[in-house]
Amino acid sequence: MSRLPAVLLGICLFGFTGCSSIWAQAMAGRMTDSLLAMESYEGRLVQHGLLPDALQTPVVQEVRYARPWKFRAETVAPEAYQGSLFLYDGEQLVMWWPQELMGVRVRGLKSPTRDEVAAHVRREMKHAMDHYAFALSQGEKVAGHAVSRWRVLPLADAPWRLHHTSWNYDAYALPLKMEFLKDGKPWYAFAFESLRFNVPVADDAFVFRFPDNAVVFEWDMQSAGISLEEARRTMNFTVMQPRKLPSGHALRKIVPARHCLPMLAMQFDQGASVLTLTQSRAYGPTQLPRYGKQVKIGAHDGWLYFAGPYSVISWVNGRTALTLTGNLSFPQMLAIAAQVE
Repeated sequence: MSRLPAVLLGICLFGFTGCSSIWAQAMAGRMTDSLLAMESYEGRLVQHGLLPDALQTPVVQEVRYARPWKFRAETVAPEAYQGSLFLYDGEQLVMWWPQELMGVRVRGLKSPTRDEVAAHVRREMKHAMDHYAFALSQGEKVAGHAVSRWRVLPLADAPWRLHHTSWNYDAYALPLKMEFLKDGKPWYAFAFESLRFNVPVADDAFVFRFPDNAVVFEWDMQSAGISLEEARRTMNFTVMQPRKLPSGHALRKIVPARHCLPMLAMQFDQGASVLTLTQSRAYGPTQLPRYGKQVKIGAHDGWLYFAGPYSVISWVNGRTALTLTGNLSFPQMLAIAAQVE
């Protein structure tokens, strides 16, 4: 949850056929220009497969976007999750779970430059072209918009590289629908039920105030960081970090939370490619919410879900509760999580 990228880039941008970095660079430039050309949108997004005890029950969100990179996704169904919120207003990130009266606020975020966005897209496309094959077809519509349909097939067996299909709206380089299969069965899917582009969006659409009785965990990413040695001395849990990171990523900063509970956020960003690991004391595996896709993080059970542009992975290792958040593809995120110790 550090330097916020283009809010649309975390929903699995997979690119086009080819295998060279030259091709990835050319296509990344086109896709970045398309993203930046979009003024705004509003729509209704429906996800399937996120509720482990009710896999067929859809999770419905009302979503809004305004350039540059303001984004809001509020859950409207099912009732048990109604009001849950993911919001970025250009300077801060807010997450809110009203049923638990708990929220997160991350201040001091900086929007990426066009070149940083293009570099992020290029890296994700190059990774996809190295690991998947693609097949294109046309003539379909999603939410009333003509789309390109890409079947995406893994080139080799590897954990979490799944057969999937993406319906992309080319004018703005935006996936309007995706379906993933695991072991030949539906695993996760999302689709816009309705979507309008370049519509007026009120300024207060990106304003939110926590209730007075809310518990809010807060970080300011512009505040002074601490050393790894200080983190290990002052935290009441085992401080962990990844043994291996994707090329170009490295530990940039460790920021303690701005409240009395010992918590920290480790920043591993590379330009617009965001990667953050938050840590706190674990009070047992049952503290993890049963929401998202159940996954294995090494020998530990964990949960993966998708929040706007991000993949979010939570798990417990010994006395440490960990959450890895980033806008890399979720197979890369799961591989990184497995290296945390």
